[in-house]
Amino acid sequence: MRSRRIAAFMVGIALAAGFARADDYRCAVHIHSRASYGGVYGLEELSALAERRGIDAVFLTDSHALQAEYGPPPFRHLAAVRYNLPSVMTLGPRRYLREIRRYNESGSGVLFVPGVEVIPRHYWDDRIAPPRWTLHNTQRNLMLLGCEKPRVIRRIPATLGFLPRRDRAARGLVALLVGAVLVLASGYLWFPAAASRWDRLSLRAWKGRYLVLALLPLIAAAAILEIVFGSFDRYDLYGARRDCDTEQRVIDYGQRHGAFVYWAHPEAFDHHEWGPLTMDTRPYPEVLSKTRGYHAFGVLYEQETTLYREGSRWDTVLREVLQGARMRPVWGIGEMLYREEGHAGKQLGNVDTVIRAPALTRDALMGALRRGRFYASRRNPSTDERLTLRDFTVNGVYCGGYARTSDGAATVQLSVGGSATNEPVRVAVIRDGTLWREEHATPPFELAWTDDEIRSGERHYYRCYVEGAYPVRLVANPVFVE
Repeated sequence: MRSRRIAAFMVGIALAAGFARADDYRCAVHIHSRASYGGVYGLEELSALAERRGIDAVFLTDSHALQAEYGPPPFRHLAAVRYNLPSVMTLGPRRYLREIRRYNESGSGVLFVPGVEVIPRHYWDDRIAPPRWTLHNTQRNLMLLGCEKPRVIRRIPATLGFLPRRDRAARGLVALLVGAVLVLASGYLWFPAAASRWDRLSLRAWKGRYLVLALLPLIAAAAILEIVFGSFDRYDLYGARRDCDTEQRVIDYGQRHGAFVYWAHPEAFDHHEWGPLTMDTRPYPEVLSKTRGYHAFGVLYEQETTLYREGSRWDTVLREVLQGARMRPVWGIGEMLYREEGHAGKQLGNVDTVIRAPALTRDALMGALRRGRFYASRRNPSTDERLTLRDFTVNGVYCGGYARTSDGAATVQLSVGGSATNEPVRVAVIRDGTLWREEHATPPFELAWTDDEIRSGERHYYRCYVEGAYPVRLVANPVFVE
């Protein structure tokens, strides 16, 4: 443990100093193995496939918990039914992490970095007549990368239902005590009355009258238990909420335990119907402004996205950093949501996160991620056309860095390579959320601009993106200048 901390410390020093020997490593992010529902491949198969595609590291994001719980009104807690699908929690976090660690220690294949995909809060919208049940926000997900302790994964404060496992014993005891008191009370009230009238009432009359009298305390007991369970309920599963308290709780938890936390596919739309049952997740870019402390968001994935363009919500968040309203910049990461080769037309390597780090190790990659030293790239799978960022610097400082200027000028340099492309691409450089420079060039190319309008004491940021024929895209993270 001590040697690992020393290694992480040295990696941090190297990154902070802009270690000259840093290399670019192609990484596949948001990858599911067979440890979670829908994942098909084991680590050996994923490693072999990644090696064939030239991928250096795979960031696994198997589902933390795929669990849905529903209870019909009015007894939503007492009558709750729970349904589980395979996930890290059903497999066991200790076993999940042990298998990844064992494979990495074997030294064969690519590097695997463990992580989990978390559903912070899902909720039901139900209707009795006509029957309709809609489960919302099962794809409104947070990713926690770099989780390597079983207890950290086990204790993630996501919405798993009104009875989290560690609270069941206490709540069961409360239910037992309340139920016992009510049964004794009903017996005390009911049996004397029944005995005094036994000789005057027929068996049928006794059943009709006193059965109703006996059921009333049981109904009262059920109602009281429902109220008691509801008072323990930390997560409301039956109604939309405008705040992001549950999501923020997961972000804060991940931060405290050293995870790299990012919002997955905030522009994605997911909708499925099976008769009266519907699963629905609407795009949620607003969470970028409503939550704080996360490191990044999915800026590129295998559908058209817009948050990388000028004036988007990403720029709104970055301007808050300039104004001092946020402590940490937010980076844009490339992700795949990959489960199987060919599923939904996806191929491993269609979307890359290319990390500039001093070594191909877990600590080096995680340190570079936190500092924003990476870019996202999406290729055309039918032609293998892709763009590569050779360099994007401001006054010699790479993506995610902080540059200084003493003469009121900033030099922005961009170098882009490409494969299987002879067509011009659109280059856009963003300054503080507005389009600052726009060019059209054919890869490979090198461009440079000078900004001599920086006043003393001002803070700015520059970022860039490159658009080829759809779906070819490249998005670089910002560089801040003082």
